[in-house]
Amino acid sequence: DNITYLSGDKDCINFNYVWYSGKLWRITAVYPDGTMKMITDDIITSIAYNQSGNSSFYTSETDKSYMYQWLNEDFLDTLYNYENIIVTDSKWNASEAPDIITKLPETTVITAPVGLLNTYEYYMSYKNASDEKSYLLINYDWFLLNPVGIHIWHIDYLDRSNSDFGANYRFGIRPTVNLNTNITFLSGNGTKEDPYILNGDKEKAIPNTTLNTRISGEYVTFNNELYRIVSVENGITKLNKNDYIRDDNNEIIEKLFASTSNFGAASNTQNDNYWDYYLNNTWYNLLNSTYKNMMVKGNYYLGTISNNKDYKLAICKTEGLETTLNCEKTSSIWAGYVGLPRYGEMFASQQGVGIFDSEGIWLVTPYSSSNSWMIDSANFLNDESIMDNIRAVRPSITLKSTIKITGGQGTKQNPFSLSE
Repeated sequence: DNITYLSGDKDCINFNYVWYSGKLWRITAVYPDGTMKMITDDIITSIAYNQSGNSSFYTSETDKSYMYQWLNEDFLDTLYNYENIIVTDSKWNASEAPDIITKLPETTVITAPVGLLNTYEYYMSYKNASDEKSYLLINYDWFLLNPVGIHIWHIDYLDRSNSDFGANYRFGIRPTVNLNTNITFLSGNGTKEDPYILNGDKEKAIPNTTLNTRISGEYVTFNNELYRIVSVENGITKLNKNDYIRDDNNEIIEKLFASTSNFGAASNTQNDNYWDYYLNNTWYNLLNSTYKNMMVKGNYYLGTISNNKDYKLAICKTEGLETTLNCEKTSSIWAGYVGLPRYGEMFASQQGVGIFDSEGIWLVTPYSSSNSWMIDSANFLNDESIMDNIRAVRPSITLKSTIKITGGQGTKQNPFSLSE
């Protein structure tokens, strides 16, 4: 088919990295027309693919999977200048896949800006190596595009393809796009340490410009630790800590969520055994005063999501789910200095190097009156009892609209430094 696939193991394929819109990507294929397919290097979030028993990616505007909506509403909105950089009418082969090595029929081809890697494309990434050595492996659970019956293909934490789970199971998402034919590289040699920089991407930050002019995904140093920009809303910049909270011996700290599934609402268990108290008292008070003064209270949405439900319910009322950004926001909101990522939010996922160096983390989103959502060490999204389980956290904070960038490039290797 005249498609050039990049195929090989991690030691071999280290020349296809791209930095675009605050995210690191891997080029996976070059097409005869000059377009190039690329997938994010890490997991961006975790949600259910769709409702139980419904494994279709897209049927119509009134029958879109959760996955299609998240990719082409929530995630697409975070891509800078995407109208000129990616192919907005890309074709995604979402046909049923009986196995992973067979080239797909074109029975279900969807047109959309953003999709996922399909089963055959994933197979081609390791055809010349082995399924346990592909350069795309990350030792976490993440979705591929295609169904088989009512199940969805995914890559598990042991780096094996798997189709044993239904569409309502909740794995990681690695969005995939196609670069336009006229895209040129400004700099870089394609390695992870020096990725290609795209012409037309967000310009480098100028010192003394405000942080709220930057984009989702860029990295920031805050209190001498690494954070990542989640979003900018009404001038307020939300950050997620890139690593877990650790003790003085660098051991990951684990605690109960709270005494109620509404984070921050507890009144009878105010002590350090619970994350909602610990984060907003003990941990907050340990911050350097310079950084503490940069913070402002943020709104943390506490919409309940039960099993098989739309990820949008984390911020939307049950009615009015047309799009995440335009829905009527839920009335259940907690305002505080330190919160947690919510279900379906950017970077509400493991951000490490695989299951063997990871711990389960709480999310702020309730599952029920007694359970909250969490991301386990394999990056599988699950609900757990808030009173019976201790988990780690990657806290969220919000910064004032006046916070300025003093240096850095917003990359993981060279994050922004800040001042008031």
